[in-house]
Amino acid sequence: TDPDIIKWRCDRLARTKMDYCNIVRPGTDRLTGLHFTRWNAMYPLPDISDLDLSRLNDERVLYRIVERRTGKTPDPRHKSRPVHGIHMSPNRTVDGSGGRMSWGVDAGAARDWIAAIEHPEFKKLWPHFHPVWQEKASMLTAHSRKVLDRVRT
Repeated sequence: TDPDIIKWRCDRLARTKMDYCNIVRPGTDRLTGLHFTRWNAMYPLPDISDLDLSRLNDERVLYRIVERRTGKTPDPRHKSRPVHGIHMSPNRTVDGSGGRMSWGVDAGAARDWIAAIEHPEFKKLWPHFHPVWQEKASMLTAHSRKVLDRVRT
């Protein structure tokens, strides 16, 4: 929902001289999601056929991809990582319940989500989405309406 996301990310790439715009989670070999990169720096992707994708966390896989493609270990010194918009993740809950991180749905993100799902093109696509994704999207819709109701009262 941040209209300046591309400019912010490109400025960061130029400032840090990095090929990607993620951070290493402290003390781990996990590279955060929301991956943003220069095309030629990461593609074509390296061979990862030796990795057990059913057992590795997606952030560990991303770390390995960057490590293999760039030939160097991702730099843990870079700490800047704003989250632009909604962060749907199987490792988070929509509202932060159970002591887990939330999807980060503020009023602006909620308004944008509701506008998106009410768009005729989105409605045409809806039947083609996987049922699990539809369930998560429905949870996001309900939560977004609650966020907006709180803002109005």
